Amino acid sequence: MTPVENLTEARKLLLHGWGQGRYIHALDPDQHCFLGLSRDAKPEQVKCYCLTGAIGMAQVYIDPKQTSLTILNEKQPVWQAIGKALGLEEDDITISNIAAWNDDPERTKDEVLFVLDHALTILESAQ
Repeated sequence: MTPVENLTEARKLLLHGWGQGRYIHALDPDQHCFLGLSRDAKPEQVKCYCLTGAIGMAQVYIDPKQTSLTILNEKQPVWQAIGKALGLEEDDITISNIAAWNDDPERTKDEVLFVLDHALTILESAQ
């Protein structure tokens, strides 16, 4: 899976539903964190995703062999592109900073999609 494929799939998931405060909001309230969600889970079992949850789950949906250590590696081009799209300095590109940006109470779904689209442009121009 390429970083562009990852963000393209994440965008589809965010269009399905965007949220804050958790990686995912599952329809079953006992399964909220993507690290605890069954690897057999389907997108239709999820109500909405935060930005980081959509990126992580997109990796799992595309390649079920992904591990949390791979998904949460902040040096991956996907996370670096999101950080650059947010205007973060390289040392500040962390999943917690990205999640905090997503979870700002003033944040909107349109702003999240805008940043994701900007990150896609960054990745595509690097190819």
